[in-house]
Amino acid sequence: MEKNYETRHIYFTIAILIAILSPIFYFFVPQTLGDVVHYKEDTWYVSTPKENFTSFAIGCGFLFIASILLFFLNIRKLSKAISIFFLCLGLFTFYIASQSFVALSNDKISYSSLFEFKKHTYQWEDIEKVIHYRNEIGTFSEFELVFEDGNRAMLDDNAYFREKSDKFGMKLAEYNLFPELSLVDEP
Repeated sequence: MEKNYETRHIYFTIAILIAILSPIFYFFVPQTLGDVVHYKEDTWYVSTPKENFTSFAIGCGFLFIASILLFFLNIRKLSKAISIFFLCLGLFTFYIASQSFVALSNDKISYSSLFEFKKHTYQWEDIEKVIHYRNEIGTFSEFELVFEDGNRAMLDDNAYFREKSDKFGMKLAEYNLFPELSLVDEP
């Protein structure tokens, strides 16, 4: 009984660490993961959609459940099996989230949506139009790239994007594309 009691506390500690560190990691791990997975030599911007951050939070929740179950259910075969299931579910959620991205490079634009394993790649000349959505006070802003075949990719206009916005603007001007401004209400 002593051995299980001490081991249970290790899993409880892991669960508490996950609960404490997840909100901190939430702000930079999804973007860093997107940069690492989808960066190529000529890529100058990789965007991680908002949905990736939500998926990351859900994955951390699954990891927390996996650890806390072993604490509450006394490390039996059934609790181990359930915990392994939640661990796999958490890791699978991280994998799914890492596959969603928008990447801009000198020659092309690549993107993949959440839960879609197909990567779409277009040349800059394949863009039909660019729509800049923003509200009147400027607290919300994003770009929508509409391609000739009707597919669309969204880019959040955040601080990370603003570092590369000059290059983005020059690329659009190179292909005579000028963003259409569309005012929207608060999202």
